[in-house]
Amino acid sequence: MGEPSSDGVSVSNPRLTCSERVTHGHLLESSEPRTRKVQVKQENCQTHQVGFAAVPFSAIFAGHPNWAEALTGVGSILLTGGVAVAARQVREDRRVRVSTLVNEFSRRWDEPRLMDVRRYISQLQFANADDLRVEVLDCESNNPTMFWFYLRELNYFEELGLLHRRKVVNSKTLELMIGAVIRGRWEMWSPTVLAIQKRDDDDTYYENFARLGRLLQRRYDRGERRRRARHAVWRWLTTPQTPR
Repeated sequence: MGEPSSDGVSVSNPRLTCSERVTHGHLLESSEPRTRKVQVKQENCQTHQVGFAAVPFSAIFAGHPNWAEALTGVGSILLTGGVAVAARQVREDRRVRVSTLVNEFSRRWDEPRLMDVRRYISQLQFANADDLRVEVLDCESNNPTMFWFYLRELNYFEELGLLHRRKVVNSKTLELMIGAVIRGRWEMWSPTVLAIQKRDDDDTYYENFARLGRLLQRRYDRGERRRRARHAVWRWLTTPQTPR
């Protein structure tokens, strides 16, 4: 046994000098806060956040594990992974459905029922869209068969506009698929649609086609303005400036 020092610290080696005893006592005192820091760090590392569940890993790796907590942590990990896999599967299924729907509408656009309408309109060689409006409204009163013949194409675009409005297919997909066709046919059919809406005082007639046509036209005009602005900037940057 070492003799006790004046400050109550037992010195194991009585041969230590006074300075060495002071140094030895300082090391003993400074080791306690360091040990406390290590304990706090270990306590902070015992629990890790995984997803929305706090998984107590200390219960798994402890000397006497709490298997209830361990199974809860493992179950939380499996549940989080299952939710992620299910969400990815839902996105993949939606992408497949949209692709199938786009292919279906592309196929319908090339069917004889719609090709006959386009061919007949092109053969009549209307000077402008107002002439087509007069023709369709006249057929509604005098030739119902031809009137319903014309409506084949309007009904096609109305269905497409409804799918877009219900967020089944987005604007970017439609723009890439048949954006130019939709804009062109809306420009041709818009006087007819607006005339029918005004005559019956009902804006619901082909409202989805009208909404989709206007939306894609605005997107196209906005893109053209940006393209022209970039072209103007590029031309200004690449054109040598003549000194004044």
